[in-house]
Amino acid sequence: MTYLIDTDQVIWYLRGQESVVNLLQSLGKGNLGLSVVALAEVLEGIYNQPDETKRFEGLAKFLTGVKVVDVDERIAHQFAKIRSNLRQRGNLIENMDIFIAATAMVNDLVLVTDNKKDFERIKGLKLYKHTSS
Repeated sequence: MTYLIDTDQVIWYLRGQESVVNLLQSLGKGNLGLSVVALAEVLEGIYNQPDETKRFEGLAKFLTGVKVVDVDERIAHQFAKIRSNLRQRGNLIENMDIFIAATAMVNDLVLVTDNKKDFERIKGLKLYKHTSS
């Protein structure tokens, strides 16, 4: 596993956004990870929506060959370091994004995201800057 996929990329993939579909296919499913936090964000967007069953099936298909990475104690420590640093600089971002970044950093993964403005605030985070729009 080389890359951690951010929530926005999964959403675009499930919506059939061609550039994201092509990107993730080119990176290779065996090289992709997804934070359990990002998975929770995607699931939230599926529950109680029209065609919920179809959406769950699409997510299950996407997840085939993608490793879901749990939050552990190392990630909790990294989260705390990142959040403390951002707070000291007056530059906080959403906690879910900090957990996703911490997951990438602890596992030495490159985060694939379109959310440059927030994630670039995190020192030491490796970003694959892809633009789906």
